[in-house]
Amino acid sequence: MSVLIVVPFASFGQMAIQGTVTNANGEPIDGAKIVLENTYQGTYSDQNGGYKLQNLASSSYTVVVQHPYFETQRRNVLLTQQTTTIDFQLFANALVVAEMQVSATRANEKTPTSYTNVSLEDIKKSNFGQDLPYLLEGTPSTVVTSDAGAGIGYTGIRIRGVDPTRTNVTINGIPINDSESH
Repeated sequence: MSVLIVVPFASFGQMAIQGTVTNANGEPIDGAKIVLENTYQGTYSDQNGGYKLQNLASSSYTVVVQHPYFETQRRNVLLTQQTTTIDFQLFANALVVAEMQVSATRANEKTPTSYTNVSLEDIKKSNFGQDLPYLLEGTPSTVVTSDAGAGIGYTGIRIRGVDPTRTNVTINGIPINDSESH
């Protein structure tokens, strides 16, 4: 009699769903979220695209696979055997973003501000492998500092006494205000 009571409990929670998650080229997808719909059970795919959901009861499940860069997939499975293998092949998700407009200004002789253009020849003359602010050290009203004093490591630049967060220094339109964070 006691054997009949133990057998149902021994089979409960001993089943698993496993598989791999790949892209359209068959390459593994790392970090895909695999969940059983309407439950709190889930996991993420590893660097080889593999996943395993364990300790499941014999039942019908909907397996959902999600990744930010791929379309979500769902599959229904009736879990009746010890381990069921379900592989997923995800397809790229077209990201639709709002319209974006990029604009820029460049100082010239008609701009109501002072400016200095540094030529490639000037950079070649003063480039000794130090951080970028040291290349601009020769421009008017510029003060360059370095924590170590050698121009390598954390360096800072001030133009007309204004700190880097309020100074717009650009190279080909790209701001270079602080060598450590840009």
